[in-house]
Formats: sequence, C-alpha cells, structure tokens
Amino acid sequence: YLKAESVVALLGAAAIAFMGWEMGVEAWHRFFTPGAVPTWSVALFALASLAANVFKALILRRHHGENAGVKGAFKHAMIDAIGSFSVILSVAAAILFGWAWVEPVAVALIVVLIAKTVWELGKPALDVLLDGVPASANLDRIEADLLAIPGAAVIKDLHVWSLNTQTPALTAVVLIRAGANHDEVLATAKALLREKHGIRHITVQVETLPGSAN
Repeated sequence: YLKAESVVALLGAAAIAFMGWEMGVEAWHRFFTPGAVPTWSVALFALASLAANVFKALILRRHHGENAGVKGAFKHAMIDAIGSFSVILSVAAAILFGWAWVEPVAVALIVVLIAKTVWELGKPALDVLLDGVPASANLDRIEADLLAIPGAAVIKDLHVWSLNTQTPALTAVVLIRAGANHDEVLATAKALLREKHGIRHITVQVETLPGSAN
C-alpha cells in the first residue's frame, strides 16, 4: 500500500489539469467575448478565498515534502490562492481603468503555472506506479560501487525502483570470487547501499562465481 500516495498524487494532478483546462477554455473565450464588468463584491469574495487558501497552504507547507498526496494538496491550495489574487487584480483593473483584457491574460498565465505543476506532481507519481528507476538513482554508479567491494566479481539482475516517492528499493545478485566471504560481502553491500545511495529496502543475493574455484 506504499504506492497509494502516488495514486492520490496522480489523481490530484489530474484534478488540477482538469481545472487548468476549464480555465484555459474560459480565458480563450474571454479574449474574444469579454464578460460583464465585475463589481467590488467579486473582489471581496476573491479576498476571502485568498485568505482561506493561504491559511490552508501554510498548514500544508510544513508537510508537503513528506508525502506526494500532501504535496498535491499544497500545490492545489497555492494555485487557488494565486487564482484568487489574480481575480482581485483583474477586478481592480476593470473597474478603475477599464482594462478587461487583464482577466484573460492573468488566467492564461495561471494555466501555464498549472501545466508546470501538473508535470512536477504527475511525472514522479507515474514513475512510481510504473516502477521506473528513481531520478536519484544512478545504476552505473551503484554497479561500480558494488563491484568495488573486495571479492565481488560480477553484478547481475540489478533493479532499482520506488515503493513511494521517498522509498527506493533494490534487488541484485552479486557474484563473488572463490574464497571471498559471503556474509562480509553481503553486509558491506547493504551498508554501502544504505549509507551512500540512501536505499533502505534491499535484497541482495550473494553467489560464488561459477568456475572461480578452478
């Protein structure tokens, strides 16, 4: 169930993307067909929304790096806050200066921000669900470090993936030369993977290299 957070994050990214699509379509229409001039009551409502979303974002901020689902909620709150702020600006521009174009331009900029957010939130979640190699893992470096262990000869079936956004996992087979100590190689490999590469879920199988006794 560790991947549940990635499912939630992907659903959150999809919800944000849908919101961005709706806003983009509305902004496109407003470029060619401006709406009625808004009133200050709209700005007051947006101000209340801004305060609520800023408060929510402040609560989530301290935890948004711990869980992909919480990160999605944090980003959603931030986008809503920015959207509320843009409404206040567009209302003021329309009433004070007659600049009806400010609203669709502001919305278009928010849509760009939404697209960036959807990518930043959805890509890592999708990578976890598809068992992709974590961005923080360098397979070539991991293999080279394992081969540097005294007695190690060949690394086979090296796989690194993520159980969630903060929990990488690894499996590998280490073939050792005759005379090398299985337990020592295993202990050294696990310590190296934990301390140097930050991998905690480790399954390493140590075998003697065929024919090395000869």
